[in-house]
Amino acid sequence: MRVKNVLSLLMTLSFSILVSNGQNLKTYNGPFKVGFGFQEAGKAIYTYYEDKNTLDRVKQGLFNYTLSLKNDINGTFFKKITGSYSHGLKNGLWQYGLTYTDFARSESDDLSINATGNITLVAPYLNGLPNGVWVYKKRISFRDKHYFWGKLVTSPYQLFEQTNISVSFKNGVFSGPIRIISNNYSLTGSFDSSGNLNGEWVVKTKDNEEITDYKNGLVMRRINRALPNGEVLERETDDVVLKQDFLSGKLNEKDIEALDYTIEKRNVFKEKSITLTGNIFNDADFIYTTLLGDKLIDVNKDGGFYFNNIQYNGGNFIKINVIKFLDVKNDYNFKTAEEAFN
Repeated sequence: MRVKNVLSLLMTLSFSILVSNGQNLKTYNGPFKVGFGFQEAGKAIYTYYEDKNTLDRVKQGLFNYTLSLKNDINGTFFKKITGSYSHGLKNGLWQYGLTYTDFARSESDDLSINATGNITLVAPYLNGLPNGVWVYKKRISFRDKHYFWGKLVTSPYQLFEQTNISVSFKNGVFSGPIRIISNNYSLTGSFDSSGNLNGEWVVKTKDNEEITDYKNGLVMRRINRALPNGEVLERETDDVVLKQDFLSGKLNEKDIEALDYTIEKRNVFKEKSITLTGNIFNDADFIYTTLLGDKLIDVNKDGGFYFNNIQYNGGNFIKINVIKFLDVKNDYNFKTAEEAFN
């Protein structure tokens, strides 16, 4: 009972603040069309006020969106999105759910499947920025189901994809643990408060396992083994003292280069071909460019087309490579540390 009273008081105070600023809340309850290219028209309920200068509708308070579709083979698709806004920015807990039953799903530009399964995303925000632990789950199967000469023909279900992701953010920056488990690979690791890779990262596929130790974004040690027998494919275990001196500030980049080393600045999402735009930042699933309110999503309108850019704030790391000169009959070969230890 006390919880209800507190929530009621908070809503009253929020409304009073808006009224005192001359911003009267209105409620919209009706069709909600998704942005260009998605051809969806679900239903939304939300409160908003009109900006006096731009006359834009600024969402304020709770938001609820639903979409329910059927096809000609008794298949269904249902999408539900709930969350809240604070002056047009996503704030608090957002929850997304997609449920397929023998319904077409586009997995890429050239692949569509007859999907059955669920996709969920729980995404906390703070003032328009991801903040807290995001949890994504996807389990989708597919089968053939169609009518042939008036008879319904079906095939057995096959698993298409099963993926679980947990990733931590702090004010829009990757910070804390990340865990990805799919039917193709697994990844565990963590980020420091600046979004740099930190601690032990393990990337495992059916063919190999790569373990890398990072310290505030710097690769300290790395080993890549073939599975299942464990033969070493690649290793970086050299010059730990030099790396520690670089981290502590005893050596800078010019000092490193003067010692015949090179510094490579990389990003894990590019280096390991890890993409989050296909899952937790999937615009088709979670309609970011329609809902707006996420500061990581940049939306520009040009000639009726929407272009969106999702900024990954974090995932950077550094590699220090040693250049070794070997004098063999006046031929100089240069090798990176990675090549030298193969």
